[in-house]
Amino acid sequence: MDRKVREYNQPLFIAGDPVSVPHLFSKKQDIEISGLFAALFAWGNRTAIINKSRRLMELMDMSPHDFIMGCDEQDLRRLEGFCHRTFNTTDLLYFIEFLRYHYNQWPSLEDAFVKGIAGVSANRKPNSSSPENDPALGSGPSKGAIPKRNGLRALDTDNVRGIVEARQKRTTSGSKRDGSVVREFTRAKEAHNSTARRPGKITGGILDVMTDSPPVFMENALNRFRDYFFSLEDAPLRTRKHIASPLKNSSCKRLNMYLRWMVRKDNRGVDFGLWQKISPAQLICPIDLHVLRVAQRFKLIDGKKADWEAATALTRQLSAFDPADPVKYDFALFGLGVVEKF
Repeated sequence: MDRKVREYNQPLFIAGDPVSVPHLFSKKQDIEISGLFAALFAWGNRTAIINKSRRLMELMDMSPHDFIMGCDEQDLRRLEGFCHRTFNTTDLLYFIEFLRYHYNQWPSLEDAFVKGIAGVSANRKPNSSSPENDPALGSGPSKGAIPKRNGLRALDTDNVRGIVEARQKRTTSGSKRDGSVVREFTRAKEAHNSTARRPGKITGGILDVMTDSPPVFMENALNRFRDYFFSLEDAPLRTRKHIASPLKNSSCKRLNMYLRWMVRKDNRGVDFGLWQKISPAQLICPIDLHVLRVAQRFKLIDGKKADWEAATALTRQLSAFDPADPVKYDFALFGLGVVEKF
């Protein structure tokens, strides 16, 4: 399998893979945001995945971090009607709300995965230890001190929440009285301008980077990430299906692929290695039906389903080949399964 790793872990692999989307960027936060969307869109035809991910980045002026942190009502109009399979405008607006909230407090999306982990230092931004110090909230001492982008007042997160709720109500009731998400926003935002929020709460025990085994560490980290992601008030129920969880025995294939992109670092030029607080040894191999089939043929696992149990079992087997970097074999398994139809 090492030969197949070398064959597919190279720049020629990038163009036809969703990892090509974050490779369009050099700014760390742009790579993180574009990579998250590309990874979460990654089911179905790869060409369609890449095209739709790039289209979203174009709607964000090819500067997703700046767009999210500074978009206003007019900017949001561009996003109306965006969808990819079951991911629609409601989901996108909540993702923007969460990412804006998170980046107002933390410099990297890595911190969303390591919050509360013993032995890991999370670098909160200065003056952002509480919601009152978050200028996106439009409350407390920072009220009115909202940054501007291209001369336009930045979007208050309550405004986004107003759009989300209006969209939710319309989806639930089936009403067609107003087809514009942004017009619905103008009707709903006043009801939310004074709504208090208590975001960022995470349940569960402390994770220990030193003592937890890689499967236990990552299982808890992914569960806590999902908990944190949907901790904002009025998180749409329908959006929850887009962030998988080991708690539901999902393989979390797309999140594990995203983590591979962000964490692994070698001299091959495919994975980014931007994050330092999670080690390659702690990653879980992404598994889908193609990888499952190849793993079964190599007698690496016996499971019949591509679930969390199969993902951790496969990773344990791959760790016997390279305990420091077991997920590099994802290149071989994926290449054999998808490209070579092994």
